[in-house]
Amino acid sequence: MNQNNKNKPKADTDSCTAANKQPTVSSVGLGWEKLQFYHHKQKANAIEEHIQPHCVICINIGEPVMLEKHVDGKRQIFEAPTGDVCLYPPNTKQSFQWEGKAEFCQIVLEPLFLSDSLNEITSGKNICFGLQKQPQTDPVIVHLGLSLKSAIETCGADSKFYADSLAYALVSHLASQYVLSSGSPFLSEKPNGGLSQSQLSRVVDYIHAHYASDISLPDLANAVFLSQYHFSRLFKISTGLSPHQYLIKFRLKKAKQLLLENKVPAAEISQAVGFSSQSHLNHHLKRLYGVSPKELQQNKTATSC
Repeated sequence: MNQNNKNKPKADTDSCTAANKQPTVSSVGLGWEKLQFYHHKQKANAIEEHIQPHCVICINIGEPVMLEKHVDGKRQIFEAPTGDVCLYPPNTKQSFQWEGKAEFCQIVLEPLFLSDSLNEITSGKNICFGLQKQPQTDPVIVHLGLSLKSAIETCGADSKFYADSLAYALVSHLASQYVLSSGSPFLSEKPNGGLSQSQLSRVVDYIHAHYASDISLPDLANAVFLSQYHFSRLFKISTGLSPHQYLIKFRLKKAKQLLLENKVPAAEISQAVGFSSQSHLNHHLKRLYGVSPKELQQNKTATSC
């Protein structure tokens, strides 16, 4: 796919950055690779809408707190009890507001580690994350979160190996309790026949939001926790196109719109929609529509006369 990434948009690395509050305990700088951990103590606060690129597990380890959250356009207001566990899939739009003091932990899972681990544990089953409909407690996840916090506080830079062990334990727990068992509020299995509707919507929304930047196959596969092979196969079943073909077709659609407006030179349009060069745009435009950018603009002018 396009290697030009100079205009690639940035997203918050985790929702704690959006809150503009430094965590009281953090794994940043300790060399952890499979997950990151943050512990917060905050007064009443709000986190503005942002896109979270990672999978995040949030654990309320303080007193019950009234929470309002908007995740992918869905609004919830509820009292989050002590031990409440919320899982947020990657690349979701999120905003939060809570009343009173709050103490919570965030476990931020690295997408590639999570997708590879789930793929191995579940033998390549097509797994997708769903949004919770009500508060959910999980003593095992709470224990793992508190163990990560303790590891940072007691071992510091020597905690990496222990953190890796807990990362595998966490993913194994997610797989055993929420994938291989029924009634999961977090994860569901899609039978053969393509991506689930939520998976397809997440990928398509991601492409439509970032088509002008450098989108890679791992970016798309990680968004729905699938290996690149399984994602590509299921995406083609769902759309009739490979991920690369879908991206090219959408970029051409945007380029055609700009060319017909005839306000911007073709060379600038090619960059604006994510093609590495004008010749790249010319090649694909000719292949799909049978005309060059110049011919397309001339035909529009002739038609409007």
